[in-house]
Amino acid sequence: MGIEGLKVDEINSKVAQYWSVSVTEETASTQIDLANNFLPGKVLIAEYQSAGRGRLDRKFEVPPRKGLTFSFCIAAQNNFGWIPLITGLAVSNAINKYAKRKLVSIKWPNDLLIDEKKLAGILSEKHGEGAIVGVGINIYQTQDELPIENAVSLSMLIDVDRSELMVLILNELGEALSNIDAYKNEYRDKCVTIGARIKAILPNGEVIEDEALGISDSGSLLTKTREISVGDIVHLR
Repeated sequence: MGIEGLKVDEINSKVAQYWSVSVTEETASTQIDLANNFLPGKVLIAEYQSAGRGRLDRKFEVPPRKGLTFSFCIAAQNNFGWIPLITGLAVSNAINKYAKRKLVSIKWPNDLLIDEKKLAGILSEKHGEGAIVGVGINIYQTQDELPIENAVSLSMLIDVDRSELMVLILNELGEALSNIDAYKNEYRDKCVTIGARIKAILPNGEVIEDEALGISDSGSLLTKTREISVGDIVHLR
């Protein structure tokens, strides 16, 4: 028996009216699709993406129906640097509510972790006066289907109905993204990068080791020696 497809009618009937959800069986990229048809509140979920991307144009691929891979459009924001952070907070809160326990933690800037293993990633791109945000969550993959060795899928830990989880995620996103300033301190409280010893790989190839101290007003990571707006972060033990 194959994995059940997402129930788009059920999702639309249970999410906040701001969202309009569509599901496609296959597309190259939900980010590209929404860039070509930008409308605030529009959500596109793909059961399979043939050219999905993560941050820094890395390839992101999930077997058909084994993840939750979606993008959404939001209107103009003064807090662009915070959009992926608050998205991560909202998605982690939704998964933890679904699991009925604290399962997922947040790593700056765009990863969700379970026991330091990657569960999900987030990609945020400016589009005119708004933004398109992509989210990829590992749901049903086996270990050998995961994109990296140090990753985990949600079904390894709990039973998952993707449609029910998607409703929770979108309702959390709608509330958090409509008032980003009110959620900044909650993000700071829950981000496990803050207080950690880190290795940061910067876009120019520079590698630094430092201690993460906090998040700036613009959403950058503050360390003892500098402010990092873009970079790959590794938590050091």
